[in-house]
Amino acid sequence: MDDYPMYGLLVGFSLWGTLWRLLFPRGFWHTFTCRVDTRGGASTKPYTKEEEEKMAAVLRERKEKKEVKKKALQEEQVAKLKKIEEEMAREKDRIKKEEEEKLKEVEEEEEEDEMPLQKEEGAVQWQQR
Repeated sequence: MDDYPMYGLLVGFSLWGTLWRLLFPRGFWHTFTCRVDTRGGASTKPYTKEEEEKMAAVLRERKEKKEVKKKALQEEQVAKLKKIEEEMAREKDRIKKEEEEKLKEVEEEEEEDEMPLQKEEGAVQWQQR
């Protein structure tokens, strides 16, 4: 160590950062800006009442804007759901009509198939008499 006279300073500075972080984990600035109640009852505050009121008003406005946006989105979603439900109802009606038409066609075909059989049965019965 005698060979390096500045060695003590080097070690001291390397340990100083660790000691500083140990004493002020959030940084030194927070020791000035935090609210502290003093013995006299007065407290040191970083903002005045007017500034706090302004900030509160700004925060309220932001919150209101967010609520308005949420309501608008919810209304939009409700409108979309209604539209989808209406489309589903129309599609259901269309499908029911198609099925009814198909059933009518099938019944008509069956009636047409039965008509010649009845004529043939009548002819057969006529021939047997």
